[in-house]
Amino acid sequence: MLTVASGVLWELLHGLGGTGSLAAGLSNSLKGLCLVVAMPLTRRAVLRSREFYADARARQWAGSPSALRALFEVKEDRRRLPVRLLRVHPTARQRRDMLDDPEPLFRSGFWELLAAGCVLGALYTDLATTFVLNSALGPGAETARAVLAVGTLGLLLAAVVAFFTLRLQEGFPGGRPGLLGAPVWGLACGLALGGGVVNPGVTFALASVGQVGAGLLPWTALLALGGYAAVRWTAAVLPWWRPVLRGPRARAGWCVLSVAAGALFGCVLVWLMELMVTQALMATLLGGRAPELVSFLLGTASDAVVRSPFLLCAALLAALIPLLGQAAPPGARAARQALGRTVAGALRAGLWLAAALVLLGSGPRVLPAYAAVAALLAVLAVRTGRRPRPGGLPFAHATLATVLAAATAHGGAALLLTLVTPRAAPALGGVLLVGSISALLAVGVAACVPTARRGTPAAG
Repeated sequence: MLTVASGVLWELLHGLGGTGSLAAGLSNSLKGLCLVVAMPLTRRAVLRSREFYADARARQWAGSPSALRALFEVKEDRRRLPVRLLRVHPTARQRRDMLDDPEPLFRSGFWELLAAGCVLGALYTDLATTFVLNSALGPGAETARAVLAVGTLGLLLAAVVAFFTLRLQEGFPGGRPGLLGAPVWGLACGLALGGGVVNPGVTFALASVGQVGAGLLPWTALLALGGYAAVRWTAAVLPWWRPVLRGPRARAGWCVLSVAAGALFGCVLVWLMELMVTQALMATLLGGRAPELVSFLLGTASDAVVRSPFLLCAALLAALIPLLGQAAPPGARAARQALGRTVAGALRAGLWLAAALVLLGSGPRVLPAYAAVAALLAVLAVRTGRRPRPGGLPFAHATLATVLAAATAHGGAALLLTLVTPRAAPALGGVLLVGSISALLAVGVAACVPTARRGTPAAG
């Protein structure tokens, strides 16, 4: 803590002493200040919340809040701290109000998720920039740091989103999307604060190219959009996994779901958490003449192409996880057969497309070949999504079939062309294929949503 708190002095003495070095030192100091403030406030909030939940459980046992209310009919002590965040115990009036209206116990607030996001962002920064692994791993330390940071953040973020979603469903059956706004924005602002403002690498990169951080606003909006999608996806997936998590194989189910959800969130975070550094690089390429918003948008688009394998993996996991939850419970034979048919059909289509790319995917015919592949993938998505099957989930089946077939086609063609003619590997076609898959998923949505509304569960 002392080393972090003295970040400005350390950077001035041992760094370059320029604008970027000073910004990195200020960032380290701000991170230390946030941790110093967050830890005692979090401890006090936990102690207050325990009393609220104990009152709620006592009311559940007693069946009536009247007996408990009598315990709180006391005069307020005016000598207590007036600031709510600094209290260790809630006031008697707050406990009475919570007995009358326990809804806040099941609703996450802006500040709660802001604190969680700030800690997660700061943890990601520390793990991604730690030097502990350098001496042990040498040249592989950078890759190990990236995997450790993204994997840890993915698992913890999945846990936060799952807890938030479960608590919301417990208090508000059926879901109330209006309750997502404040906590999702809090989580996004916390991640932007912990992973951007207090990230020495980000602040150094921005300050070195003369950026003031205007890209933090669209980045926070993008984080909020991703958080909202994560909560809605989790709410749709949990009903399919509840029988598995309560059955005889609950331990194995928890392990599989945790690893899969952590990998899904981690694949998306690989792209999201480095966008501010990408903006600084894009601003350097543009010569510092373009507005920061333009450099952020161009950097985000270029980074999406570079990170496309991770995003495709995320799309594959987002479709496969609910399908596994549907097929895992005992007696779900029809769901398992439907999943097997989707996978088998996607692999067959991918092999046929790979053969077509090997025959046509070299020389000047590579662009028409990939255009034909994109059209055939669109047909596969529509046909898979419209096929009736028990339990629904048409969009998940369509996405799984499209991504799996595309990956098989491109991977198989690239392998065969590399073995036969090493210089003919379809590098440009891979980029075009990645872009076409995004459009195909939109086609799958348009084709599958009407089918989902005609009687399939909400998780479809």
